[in-house]
Amino acid sequence: MRLKEAYKLNREHTISKNISEFGATPSNPDNTAAFAKAVVWLNEQTNPPCLIFEPGIYVYETSPNWAVNDAVITSCGIVRLRCTGSGDSFILDGGVSVLNMRVGRLFIEGHDGSGDGIYMQGVHHSYLDFNVRGCGTTQAGLRTEWCVVNKYHYICSGNEGGGFYNDGSGVAKPKYGAYLDDNASAQQTSYCLWIDPIIEGTEIGVHIVEGSGNQFNGGTIEGNTDWGVKIDSGCTSNKFIGGDFEANTNGDILVAGAETDIIGSDSDSLIQFSTGGRDSKIIGGANDSLTVDSGVTGIKLIGTSYNRTGSGVLTGIVGSNTYIEGLTNIGTAVIIPGFVVPTSLNVVAGGTPVGNILTLTIALDGNEYNLPETTGVPGIDLEVNFTNVVQIRGIVVNGRYTGGGAHYVDIQIRNYTTAADVTVIRMNTSTTNNYRTILIPDDSDFIDGSGNAQITFYHPTTGNSTHDLYIDYVALIS
Repeated sequence: MRLKEAYKLNREHTISKNISEFGATPSNPDNTAAFAKAVVWLNEQTNPPCLIFEPGIYVYETSPNWAVNDAVITSCGIVRLRCTGSGDSFILDGGVSVLNMRVGRLFIEGHDGSGDGIYMQGVHHSYLDFNVRGCGTTQAGLRTEWCVVNKYHYICSGNEGGGFYNDGSGVAKPKYGAYLDDNASAQQTSYCLWIDPIIEGTEIGVHIVEGSGNQFNGGTIEGNTDWGVKIDSGCTSNKFIGGDFEANTNGDILVAGAETDIIGSDSDSLIQFSTGGRDSKIIGGANDSLTVDSGVTGIKLIGTSYNRTGSGVLTGIVGSNTYIEGLTNIGTAVIIPGFVVPTSLNVVAGGTPVGNILTLTIALDGNEYNLPETTGVPGIDLEVNFTNVVQIRGIVVNGRYTGGGAHYVDIQIRNYTTAADVTVIRMNTSTTNNYRTILIPDDSDFIDGSGNAQITFYHPTTGNSTHDLYIDYVALIS
């Protein structure tokens, strides 16, 4: 923050001081005691206090607890807080609760043997602006426990300033860029807003262990050596909007938390929905590989794309009851859903057909596939085969059956789990074509492991050679 802006905050608060008034200076080899005095002063104030740091590097061994209701802790330039001790570099522990703080921007520099860069617990309704330049290699750049409705401007990146801080003993690369957790009373970090976060070069960029309703807007999470984002099974309703995910080694987002929304974001590797990730969705954005693990239900892919790199794949989505609407394969420009037309016909029983597979692929064009009954049992058994099926949301048939009396034709779909055909609708005698749409609420049994599906037209009793099946069009709604 510039000097003018810092002192504007000064004027807005009835009580304000410069950190130097407590003996803290960039030339001091250990500002621990001075920082402690400043925190005592913050806690003594009955009106909202403001504490201002002048530019420079402030070295200290132990962080005080900076959490004070309504306090502003700000800077008038680039301020680096360099912790030389083994504890957390910057502590904001609100205990039962601390509200309405404004902190930053501050640069936090822990070393490879220190604790978390920033430890926050029980701080709510506050604005935090940090750039974490390093912390212990098994720790988090920012760890939150029961922090609610905070707003974060946050950077934790090995791509700035020549990399993460190194005091000579090793690079202080965080294990986690941000680690969102609950407190000892199982109260989650919830409904916090992250604005343009930049988290690069850690092991796991963002790990939401216990968190709900948190929203990440824009920014980038990239170049992390494990996952970009991991969301655990105790989490719900977290959202990522307009973000960039790239170059994360094992994948961009691993979702085990329910009702996760990924909206208008771009990914160049893997997004995986694993156990616990039910009822999550991707809306918009460009992605590469998408995976739905076995047993995960309610996933929605809406108006999005995959195969961004040319080698992306869909895994586990076929037959998973995943809802797809407007999923585009960038490499082939194929859009799902659509109407999937058949690729082959097999007359198991019937007379001599008139027409071929192409006759069935265009609706209402005046061309019909005609299959008379045979005099044996069954009178008609026509298999209509489909390939490369991703999902089945319904069946469309336009046609008629000119039988008589008690004669009829069943339209069936193949159940690959039970190896049997399931009747979905019956065609009774008619002299005109009927356009039928049959919805399939659960397609999990109707697509085999290779993306094949089959519709059968079946007359189960003895046929009559004067009875005919006419089909103008048949397709799957995918």
